Amino acid sequence: MQVVDAGVNGDLPEHPDLIAAKIGRGTKNFSKTPAMSVEECEQALNKGAELSRTIPDPNCNVIGFGEYGNW
Repeated sequence: MQVVDAGVNGDLPEHPDLIAAKIGRGTKNFSKTPAMSVEECEQALNKGAELSRTIPDPNCNVIGFGEYGNW
């Protein structure tokens, strides 16, 4: 399993199964303002598409997405 850091609001230590693909450091509160800019959203979607094409295991048939935040 590999994990992609696409925007954790902090620095993560290097790890062989961690892919550093940070677009920004967290997002904004979407109930008050857009969570990210259009450009950031496009970057994130493009990076996700790129990563999905470069999965090294040809037998991989599942890609999971997750999120965590502060409540």
